[in-house]
This record gives sequence, structure tokens and C-alpha cells, in this order.
Amino acid sequence: MFLQSCSACHTYNGEGGRVGPDLTGVRNQPSDALLLHILVPNYEVAPSYQTLSLVTQDGRSLSGWLSAESDSSLTLRTAAGTEETVLRSTLTSMNVSALSLMPDGLEQTMQPGDLTHLIAFLKSAR
Repeated sequence: MFLQSCSACHTYNGEGGRVGPDLTGVRNQPSDALLLHILVPNYEVAPSYQTLSLVTQDGRSLSGWLSAESDSSLTLRTAAGTEETVLRSTLTSMNVSALSLMPDGLEQTMQPGDLTHLIAFLKSAR
């Protein structure tokens, strides 16, 4: 279930994507807390994972979380896992949202029992 539903964005034991937080350390969290974060991804979003939306002078719209910044540029990690660097001088707007990049309704793509298996996997000491 992790490979199918989570690994594109999350890492677990060194494998998976780098869009969202590494889930290796969540085994110590209560199961109901893990379930809450899966079912309501916007319930609590760490500031470093809040969505930043940018619009450039040439009309490009980008969104992701801020992975790096300098005096002259911002680098976003997008939901696709890519990094996009934008010069500050080309920005026409920049908005921070308390929303997560994690999609709502992930559980709707699962079969009965899949959430139980996913949480058991995340809590296992692999």
C-alpha cells in the first residue's frame, strides 16, 4: 500500500519520493494520529511543507514547498518531485497557503482494509 499510494511523495527507510516528509520515524506516533493525517492532510501542516504559489511575469504558475531561497531566487519542490528555481525579479505574485500538497481523498482510492495495512506497515520496525 505504501508503494502504491505514498512512495511517489514520501520516503520510508530510504526509499520513495522527496516531496513530503520522510515517514520512517512515524512508527512511534499513535495509529489514530497517522489515520488523522491521512484522512485530513490539512489538519496540521508543518510550516516547511505549506504550499507556496508563485506567478511569474511570463504567466507561469508554480506551486510547491520552499526547498531553498537566496536574495535573488526561490526554489520550490513541486508535487511532481521536481525542483523549480524562480528569480525573485520575475515574480508578479507570491502566496503562502496553510494547505498541504498531500491530496484530500486518498483513502477513496483504497480498498477496505488498506488503511489498516498501511498504518501497520508505517508502525513496523523494518
